[in-house]
Amino acid sequence: MTYKVDEDSEPIYVAVKKIKLSQGRKRKIDTFQREVKAISAVDHPNYVKLYGVGAHKDIVYTVMEMCKDGVSGWDFTRENADIIKDGFPASYVLGFAMLAEAGHEMSKAGILHRDFTLANILAFEDPAIPYPVFKICDFGVSATEEDKHLLPRGKMRNYAPEGMESKHGYCPESDLYSFGLMIYEMAHNGYVWK
Repeated sequence: MTYKVDEDSEPIYVAVKKIKLSQGRKRKIDTFQREVKAISAVDHPNYVKLYGVGAHKDIVYTVMEMCKDGVSGWDFTRENADIIKDGFPASYVLGFAMLAEAGHEMSKAGILHRDFTLANILAFEDPAIPYPVFKICDFGVSATEEDKHLLPRGKMRNYAPEGMESKHGYCPESDLYSFGLMIYEMAHNGYVWK
């Protein structure tokens, strides 16, 4: 979907994520509110932007930045496997550094992503930027320190050991652990645990 602010402006590509509230209403509203809080907590170029939220009848929705021509981290890994197999080019390392900086900003804002995986990273090439752009997305199980024990976990395959035993054990360093596993999986073009 595209949106134009006025006649002379460039179009903005947006993605609309809709949540139907008919069943499990309270849980879905809680998830929606957490996700909106997480997305709006950080303003960083490697973090998917939130443009707005709304509701209509029994549907709530978010309007977010659409990374036109973006692919999941897994698709990017598979498409670039020949480049990656001999080690990451310097341009990729720059892209990872920007992604890590976005993760750090998220941590400073008090948000735990809790589901850092290649499936939750968007990757794309921007001719104006000399490295691949990786953006953090999908904040469905994100949490704060105060509510992390109330929420379901992300994918256990990428969970830090301290978060597996107890939801109370998950901390900002746990997101860092998952970030490291994500880079390992990209380097080896496969899951760290099978």
